[in-house]
Amino acid sequence: GAQVLSRHRPLNRRCHTGSVSTESRRSVRSIEGRPAPSVESVRIDAMAAGGDAIARLADGQVVFIRGALPGEQVQIQVQRGRDFARGTLLKVEFPSPDRIAPPCPAVAAGCGGCWWQHIRPGAQRDLKRSIVVDALRRIGKRSDAEALVNHGPQLPDNGYRTTVRLAVGADGRAGFRAHGSRDVVPLPEQGCMVAASALSEAMRSIDATSASWASSAASSGDEIQIRASLATGAVEVTAVHRGGSSGHRQIRLVEAANRSRGALVEVVSGVGLRISRDSFFQARPDGAEALVALVAAAFAGHIDPSTTTFVDLYGGVGLFAATTGRQAARVVLVEGAESAVADASRNLELRIRGRTATVVRCDVNDWRPTSSELGPDVVVVADPARAGLGRGGVAAIEACRPKRLVLVSCDAAAFARDTVLLHAASLELRTATVVDLFPHTAHIEVVSVFDPILRPSPRPRPTTEEVIGNLSG
Repeated sequence: GAQVLSRHRPLNRRCHTGSVSTESRRSVRSIEGRPAPSVESVRIDAMAAGGDAIARLADGQVVFIRGALPGEQVQIQVQRGRDFARGTLLKVEFPSPDRIAPPCPAVAAGCGGCWWQHIRPGAQRDLKRSIVVDALRRIGKRSDAEALVNHGPQLPDNGYRTTVRLAVGADGRAGFRAHGSRDVVPLPEQGCMVAASALSEAMRSIDATSASWASSAASSGDEIQIRASLATGAVEVTAVHRGGSSGHRQIRLVEAANRSRGALVEVVSGVGLRISRDSFFQARPDGAEALVALVAAAFAGHIDPSTTTFVDLYGGVGLFAATTGRQAARVVLVEGAESAVADASRNLELRIRGRTATVVRCDVNDWRPTSSELGPDVVVVADPARAGLGRGGVAAIEACRPKRLVLVSCDAAAFARDTVLLHAASLELRTATVVDLFPHTAHIEVVSVFDPILRPSPRPRPTTEEVIGNLSG
């Protein structure tokens, strides 16, 4: 088997943690002392990265509107802020041909989960691509953005999720949070349309009103997380304490054969992966499969099984290292979360046969390899959290001196910012593929490919003899 090493380094920061953006802080401040709402009719210009529509008010101020579509004329109630305004959709005066009636009754009841259900699925994919193109053009300063960004594989629009989080209402019923509030919208009788069948069955089987923990969960704000494995049929139900993912309290665990307690097993590209309940994993296995396929295609012809070191940054449980990384001579995975490091060590030990795999528990921002650790033949895949690579992540990549980088981004603006930082580090964007992992939401996934910029070598200074020869000639 593979030699799996775990080097523990002090963590100054944790990967995959959320933070309040500067824009969010500005919007909070702008609410103070705001004027009374007014009503205006506006024409929608485009979609913003967060999924809201963008328009301009009569005085030119930008307004963000949830539920509208490009090209539509809509009537909105306007709440002005210092930097921008928010609009509540009152009436669609001239609808877009891409507008449809939301197919799920929970949306009409206020469920905040699938807030793009009013958009035709094909148009959703086009809008997501346009959001990436716009970010790359404006933030990334790429005039060729339209040619660089492609559509990825089309995945099923419904029945795809294998993980959901439910809230418990004051009446003890389980459901989803309403948009913009802590209210709970009960599950529809037919179940959640985006949940996989195994998950839907588990959701229907939960009788929160008769459970002893229902009242305490409702009062404390705890939520119920349900995970299902498509590979084994196992289902796990746990409670997530409000305020963080740490300190899970188990409520019920549906056992399945050949499964470790507290962890599910999912199969991606023929590889079984252990995923503990505290470890991040894509909420749809076919989406993980699509990402692996794109990463493998990007590295085709760039991995030599006798010389290449495959570096997996923000590696999680080893999704890319245990699949595409199996082709390389060596694998180095860097991850900051303790649970994911344990899973990755196990997954690589089982899957990287006859190779050396090193699992480093460290924040990517703090990790710097040496040339002796990696060798001269290196490829890198990086799958950072929503904030993107940033300067620290780019510095770690630059230290690897990769002959090819594949970046997996889950935010269009962060992706565009990272392209600028990577270009400064002599890595040029070659192509970007938008994958619609989560239809009916504005969530965006981008798989992009970067190659080193071949800069001309500086001309050597002429010798004294050459200078004299040039003068005499």
